[in-house]
Amino acid sequence: EFRRVLFRSDVPVIGVSAKTGDKITDLLDLIVIVYDFSDVKKDQTALFTGVVIEAKLDKRRGALASLVVNNGTINVGDKVFCENKELGKVRALTDTTGVQVKMAIPGDAVE
Repeated sequence: EFRRVLFRSDVPVIGVSAKTGDKITDLLDLIVIVYDFSDVKKDQTALFTGVVIEAKLDKRRGALASLVVNNGTINVGDKVFCENKELGKVRALTDTTGVQVKMAIPGDAVE
């Protein structure tokens, strides 16, 4: 239920608190709704592009990145590039529920 969603131009705004976690799930739901109603073309055959939300170095698992797939697909075993520089190889993909997957398509969030 989005009782306190404001719209500024064509962008919905919702107040959240990172400290208390208040309205975080509402924000995530709103992001999905806006994406579903947008005119974004999902092309799984295109060259992979994605947005990195967070990156960190884990002592046990190595370099980790949380990302959202913009275009194309990413598969386990793919090489990762940034500005034509190879950064590494995808060793595993985990979806938002913690389940390991073999590939991610546009709109998917993975680690």
